[in-house]
Amino acid sequence: MDGLPYDETKGRLDNIMCIVDSNTILLSWTENTIDDRYLAVKNCWDVLSKSINAHGKKYKIIKIPLPKNDIRNSDDIKMIDFNIYHNRILANQKLVTSYLNLYISNKVVIIPTFNDEESETKLLDILSKTNVFNNKQIVLFDARELILGKSGIHSLICHQPALISTT
Repeated sequence: MDGLPYDETKGRLDNIMCIVDSNTILLSWTENTIDDRYLAVKNCWDVLSKSINAHGKKYKIIKIPLPKNDIRNSDDIKMIDFNIYHNRILANQKLVTSYLNLYISNKVVIIPTFNDEESETKLLDILSKTNVFNNKQIVLFDARELILGKSGIHSLICHQPALISTT
């Protein structure tokens, strides 16, 4: 399986799918066959729908709508510090927007948003109807600035070093 097109992380799966528990997978989805992300999500669906978990059962796959496509414009580029990147960021470059680069804690699920009220409403409706997060609080987080800088929630949360006391 490949990740979503234009993914700055070279196709990591954290934008295309999220394993919630041993039985449930969230999958980024679009029905729009001319969307340049369709082939990636369809290929992922084809693999996951035939897969079984450690208990020999098929996964429950919940399709989560992809937010609208977005681009990095010239005003966005003005606020980026290029000294910390290996290569320059170009204007009109497509950005990867996905609700599945999220963070699940014991009581809260932090979900990135990208100023797309229509798909956010669909997302919240799906999460409510499926109760996939077992009544955890859903916190929506505007993550556009993170993706402008080639990052996501996982990059901020999952790879934090442990503090070691020197005393």
